[in-house]
Amino acid sequence: MSDESVCSVCSRLTGFGDEDKGEPPVNLARCPSPGGLECRAVAQAVAPLRRENEVLRSNSDHLSSENAALSSQVDSMAMRIESLAEELAKPEDVRLREVLDALDGRAVIFDGLGARVTHLLDEMDEWIVRAGEAERMVEAARRSLSSVAESMTEHAYQELASALEAHPRRGP
Repeated sequence: MSDESVCSVCSRLTGFGDEDKGEPPVNLARCPSPGGLECRAVAQAVAPLRRENEVLRSNSDHLSSENAALSSQVDSMAMRIESLAEELAKPEDVRLREVLDALDGRAVIFDGLGARVTHLLDEMDEWIVRAGEAERMVEAARRSLSSVAESMTEHAYQELASALEAHPRRGP
């Protein structure tokens, strides 16, 4: 053991002893030097642990602030997703009208585009209403025709039955 491996004040071993080699662990008690200050042996033994503790605290602070930033990003992303979900819940024509309103006045090529597309959308709405009315009319006509056909078939069977009763069949 060299002179550098012992404390100059208390003569204790410096550093941690290797128990596998039979060296005793360092005694971390206060040095018997005046004032009870840490001796070099204790200071050297705990110095790496203090440095590691400082690094870990620094890393913890950094990770804590990074976690807070990520949490904030998650919150803002959740709000954005909610906003997008609300936008997607709107019908396409409403979203298109909103886009056209936003584009109006931005560039010359967009001027009047909103009015033209709005006019077309209004016409499409009219056509959809007319198509719905026509579909309902066709369905009503089908029901009416089916009822008339059923009535005529029943009437035709009754006339045939009356004719057969009035003119019974004569045998050969």
